[in-house]
Amino acid sequence: MKIVSTTLAGPGSASTIGDALRSVDAIADAFTVIVTSDDNGPISATVANFPWWTDNAKRVRFAHFEWEEDLAAARNVSFYVASGLDPDWVLVVDADERVECSDPAAMRAFLESTHADVVALKCSAEDGERWARACFFRMPANAKWAGEGARNAMFLSTKIATAPASVATCGDIR
Repeated sequence: MKIVSTTLAGPGSASTIGDALRSVDAIADAFTVIVTSDDNGPISATVANFPWWTDNAKRVRFAHFEWEEDLAAARNVSFYVASGLDPDWVLVVDADERVECSDPAAMRAFLESTHADVVALKCSAEDGERWARACFFRMPANAKWAGEGARNAMFLSTKIATAPASVATCGDIR
């Protein structure tokens, strides 16, 4: 089973994205980083200079997405890029999130055995807010992101399960 993690790297994420990717390092087999840009220009030089990339260069694929104030479109591009690595599952992790998984082998076994198309993780923010968010998507993705804003992005799918792990959000980077 192959798991590809995908993360959007936008303005303001250079200081947090390394921790986000390290938090899924034991779960993911490969990574896609979708580098977005806005009025400040692309941040690819900042992201590419982060030391984590050097040690994991063979596992990381970068792609550029011209930011259009549409998080759903960016996430859909991330699915498309990740699908090029032929994964069984795509793990969506925001640059300001940390996946807390004490047993990566158990997580992988859960994904192998579930019949769900989407697996949600329990999330919590620094301010104590809690919710569940879809993080793992069986490929080919039977899901499409729609809606506006980071918290309002929605997905369409049929079967959803909750996984034995959680996500901590370290703050809104936008």
